[in-house]
Amino acid sequence: MEQLKILGLLVIILTSLGCPDNPLRPDEDLPLVEIQVNDTEQFIDDYVTTSTWVACRARITNSRAFSSAVASTLINMDPSVGGQLVFSSTGSGSGTTSLNISLPADGSWATFYVRGSSNSTRDKDAVIQLDEDRLSMDEAVLARHALMVTTAPLPVPAAEVSLSIAASTTTIDDYAGWAPLSCTVRLLNHPSFNSPVTARVRNLAGTTGQLVFAADGSLTAHTTTATNSFVDITIPDDGSTVSFYVAGDYGSPSIRDKDAVLEVVELNAGIPGTVLSRGGMMVRVRKNANGLTPEERERFLDAYAAHNSTYDLYQVYQDIHATARYEAHSYSGVSSPAFLPWHRAFILRLERELQGIDPSVTLPYWRFSLAAPNVFSDDFMGGPADLTGYATFDPTNPLSTWSISGFAGISRDPNFDPVDPPSGIASEAAVLGLGSDYSSFLAMEGNPHGTAHVQTGGGGWLGAISTAVRDPLFMMLHCNVDRLWASWQWANDRWDPNSTLAYSPAGTFPAAGATVHIGNYLEDTMWPWNESTGSGGSALDERPLTAPGGPFPQTQGAILAPGANPRPFDLVDYRSNRVSSAVNPGTKVSYDDVGEF
Repeated sequence: MEQLKILGLLVIILTSLGCPDNPLRPDEDLPLVEIQVNDTEQFIDDYVTTSTWVACRARITNSRAFSSAVASTLINMDPSVGGQLVFSSTGSGSGTTSLNISLPADGSWATFYVRGSSNSTRDKDAVIQLDEDRLSMDEAVLARHALMVTTAPLPVPAAEVSLSIAASTTTIDDYAGWAPLSCTVRLLNHPSFNSPVTARVRNLAGTTGQLVFAADGSLTAHTTTATNSFVDITIPDDGSTVSFYVAGDYGSPSIRDKDAVLEVVELNAGIPGTVLSRGGMMVRVRKNANGLTPEERERFLDAYAAHNSTYDLYQVYQDIHATARYEAHSYSGVSSPAFLPWHRAFILRLERELQGIDPSVTLPYWRFSLAAPNVFSDDFMGGPADLTGYATFDPTNPLSTWSISGFAGISRDPNFDPVDPPSGIASEAAVLGLGSDYSSFLAMEGNPHGTAHVQTGGGGWLGAISTAVRDPLFMMLHCNVDRLWASWQWANDRWDPNSTLAYSPAGTFPAAGATVHIGNYLEDTMWPWNESTGSGGSALDERPLTAPGGPFPQTQGAILAPGANPRPFDLVDYRSNRVSSAVNPGTKVSYDDVGEF
């Protein structure tokens, strides 16, 4: 019987791995797509010129999840940065910057052709993006494949090597934080290459996002990460894979997608130093909103505004928060232990939806204990309020047309000048010094969290639970709340959810004689993702009348973390997926100033 239970768990895990949710439509499966340039699995020939068409192909790797072809569109990831591409269905003519292709449901290849229209400045700065093509306009990004437009491609070595970042042939999971990703390498022409290849994995020189590495088997699950500037591997000559780990180098995150490039170079066979493979990826972390580059800020604003208007998804967050009851906030002076994990899940779901629109986006945090003049500006989250009490925006700012719940604009009238922090906010040192046990740290819900809400909202939306989410600044405020919790966890080593020092109360809601509401115990599932509803009354075991939004989405690269029906248990250690014993990226959340390990 125990073996059957284990087998059943494996089936569930494998099914989820094959069929992640579409982050923009969690009730639908996400097509996992592989793109090959030059019709080969290896990356060493992923170079194009401006004069010659190169044959390419794409396919769905989880084809059993689909009964019909998936319409999609090829474009340049960013038409203003890096090498630029044009596409063709026939490999002739002048080409176009946008090409519709149909991905067969049976997993067979769809062919297309690509060539350059302007040269790259470095390897992997030209990026093919493949989007869903839907009449409803709510298209998720399915793949991004990095290559180079050049007149001098690298020579093809004798050893033909396949590199899989995040141990998959898809690219939608090629994003690292400070937690380690597993990668694999194998020899494609092993029948004719009859000796192992010794190689070194390292950063490509001159890239912005920097990577660190570790050998397979050298890390302890959930507690360690890669730290070395390179790792040496031996690629077997029988076609089997060899694994290694890669993580972002703390302090050196990416600015844009694919600006981190790992390369595999030969050490012992052929010509030492010969490049065997290069793969573009991103060190994607949550950053201080006040320090974002104009490019990072623009990508975030574009995705955020589109999430609300084009995709019509943001209203559900307002609906959830306005009716959230005892597990989301304190009540009648009684602490709500799930306040922190509940909001951690709340903002994570939004971030995953933003990443469905643009995979390079993370939710930035507003560090409200410090002045943030760049945040409170007309070209970011809105300048000082006008006479009607609404934030002011430059007309080119995507948020200038913000509309929600029948209101146009953003009602916000801060009680502080943009060059100053909100008055009365507890310092970061004071917050982190609240105590070394979770129950003591929970006092931060009042100050700085509550104080930031009230001081920033003024007479506007942010000052009241029922309207706070209408203001898009809400998510950045709560991102900082979550960052403070992460900082406290790191400083006090509070990652183990089974420890009452890291989270309390333990167990599940006991029903009789409970002093804390349902949803706040470690093993309780949390509303609304558990889709549990009640009569909306005040009894300890009652929940709101509705549960908007459905289960928590299981997106590619973060399968089963935190789970479709998350518990506080699943959110405490956001770094790792505790369902598996493998070293893995967990929720794929990292903060630029929280080391985690």
